[in-house]
Amino acid sequence: MKSDCLFCKLSHDPDTVIWENDSFAAIKDIHPKARLHLLVMPKEHIDNLDAISPEAAGRLVAAIQEVAKDQQVSGRYKVRFSVGRQAGQEIDHLHAHLLAD
Repeated sequence: MKSDCLFCKLSHDPDTVIWENDSFAAIKDIHPKARLHLLVMPKEHIDNLDAISPEAAGRLVAAIQEVAKDQQVSGRYKVRFSVGRQAGQEIDHLHAHLLAD
């Protein structure tokens, strides 16, 4: 956990986390773009998608699938990643946007 990272803090906050396992957490986006808009992120600090190992990336995808199932949107959701400021990444902590209407 990186002490000055907002998402590191939020991924460990029981009042904010709506889903978690040992490695990943999901929180609500504070500026939702859909009826359901969650951020799924690793609990450990990883800057962006370019910095994750292939093995951890597979676990992240599995976590996204579990969150979608938990939120009852399996089969009807979108996932979006932004990598770097030029692509729109605002927080330097890997996170996937899970969106569903």
